[in-house]
Amino acid sequence: MAPKSFPPPDVRHASLDAPGTKQVVPAILKDMYWNPEELPMFVHVPAYEKLPRWFIPSKKLSYKPPLMHYGWCADFDALLEMAEGRGFIRWHEYLDYEVDDADYDAYDKGMDPPLALIHKIDNQGTIGLLLETVARELAPDPPQTVQLTTTINSPSVFIVSIFTNYDLAKPPSDSFVEMFRVALGGGELRWYLDEEKIVCSSNRRGL
Repeated sequence: MAPKSFPPPDVRHASLDAPGTKQVVPAILKDMYWNPEELPMFVHVPAYEKLPRWFIPSKKLSYKPPLMHYGWCADFDALLEMAEGRGFIRWHEYLDYEVDDADYDAYDKGMDPPLALIHKIDNQGTIGLLLETVARELAPDPPQTVQLTTTINSPSVFIVSIFTNYDLAKPPSDSFVEMFRVALGGGELRWYLDEEKIVCSSNRRGL
């Protein structure tokens, strides 16, 4: 993953370590490869209150750091109830076989049952719509980075991610972050490790 633009080396934010601060970063995050046997080590990576500056992308570095999300552990049911209470709903449409007993008989004779367009409520998408709407209500030019996502070291299945370490060239203001958290009944803010982009990658061209 590459940022659209790089933050200045001395970028400041309430969620970041101050310039010159050094925190110990687990060595496993500095590798460019990992194997399944190492997965428990990633699960136990700390959720940072202040992000070590090692995670801040820079075109001057030889590596691109792992993807980190800043947000809180999501109460999925509470957020879904909040979204539905405001009348939000997002549908998922897909084609599937519409099967009944007669269709099973036809299938046994080598004929495919008919396809039908299935409509199903997309719970994650519905919560995503809530997050986007609340962000617009709080700011005239809201960040386009809010999302419901999964991480590898969060105690909950989902987190509400407000932004990532690859959005630090223009992070949301500290005041927006707090208003957004309060509006959605969010918990403690922490930096969580992405579920997939968990190690470094090469940055030889500064991309």
